[in-house]
Amino acid sequence: METTSVKVAFFIYGEHFQPSAITDLLNVLPNSTRIKGIIPIGRTRPAIATIWCIDTGYEASDDINIQ
Repeated sequence: METTSVKVAFFIYGEHFQPSAITDLLNVLPNSTRIKGIIPIGRTRPAIATIWCIDTGYEASDDINIQ
């Protein structure tokens, strides 16, 4: 049987907000954040939006219904 990798992600995008405010509100640490106009480490262009993201990472799955 062939396995598939799945990933679940929850993003909040916006023009102007503080990612720390989302962290405080949800009481959950994000996997990544970006601030609009700031050049992220390892990138050459500034972020086009402010982003707060949490994800599961990729997990092997034989059946998406039991993930």
